[in-house]
Amino acid sequence: MPAIPSIDIAAGRPVAARPELRRACLDVAGEWLAVGLDPRPDRIAAYPWHRNAPPSLVDLAGELADHGVRRLVLSHGGAVPDPRFLSALARTVRAGLYVAGGSVDIESIKGLRDSSIAGIILGEPLLSGAVDFAKALEAAA
Repeated sequence: MPAIPSIDIAAGRPVAARPELRRACLDVAGEWLAVGLDPRPDRIAAYPWHRNAPPSLVDLAGELADHGVRRLVLSHGGAVPDPRFLSALARTVRAGLYVAGGSVDIESIKGLRDSSIAGIILGEPLLSGAVDFAKALEAAA
């Protein structure tokens, strides 16, 4: 495994805007690298982009995939994910999409399963007991 490069990751710019950081992370992690994106437009717009306008989620996901990122984790911050949008995004982007947040019951897990995403990250619903792990696995299959 290559040595982990010394790069200042606290430079206040997202990995999408820092090709040297993205390349260094890909050199170390390869296809295992997962880049987290918060798909809320106000969150994407909050970063100090050095462009005329912040990119859309679709554009940003496409750029990351074009640069070799093969796993994208979409954090929904408690909001319910839109399976139709995720299905269209999964067909457009050459990266696996993983959804974190918003899957609070078995029906939402089934909806995400049917949207062609690569996986679901369940945290709070499992810890709180709102979703049974065995039933979640069955629903996702």
